[in-house]
Amino acid sequence: MVLHLLFFVVVIPQISADAHWSQEGMVVAGSIEDSGEDSSGDSDENNYPLRHGVLYRGRHHGQCEEDGIQQVETIIAATNRLASPHGLVIDDENQTIIIADKSNHRIIEWKIGDTNGQVVAGGKGKGYGLNQLNSPTDVLIDKETNSLIICNYGSRQVVRWLRRAGTKR
Repeated sequence: MVLHLLFFVVVIPQISADAHWSQEGMVVAGSIEDSGEDSSGDSDENNYPLRHGVLYRGRHHGQCEEDGIQQVETIIAATNRLASPHGLVIDDENQTIIIADKSNHRIIEWKIGDTNGQVVAGGKGKGYGLNQLNSPTDVLIDKETNSLIICNYGSRQVVRWLRRAGTKR
């Protein structure tokens, strides 16, 4: 006789009954193509956490400043067009943001302060080749193997892409 036991752990966060949620989102990377606005809007009220314990304040032209510090850094330049960006991961160690750019069939990385992103996986058009991606929707960093783990939605695969190697396994 085989006995299968399933255990589910449900975590219910303690949220105050008086909590109010923002009804509007904000653009952190890319642009608002229909309106022609840049990625951060025109208000200093765009606040978002970028790293644990550090609050960043959105500024004009895709820039932000660390809360309480006057130095302004460019996060994502509006001149780089993202097409259906989905998942992203922040690499604190390398000070980069890595984004799954679904409709451009690539993974793109921005170093904080750079004005252009760099394609780190895919970018050779939609396809099934070892140097191509097909609608990637999420990305994770595997620091042990120095690789990216990519949810390659259009190919129905999860692939490991060696960082800076240009090929997947």
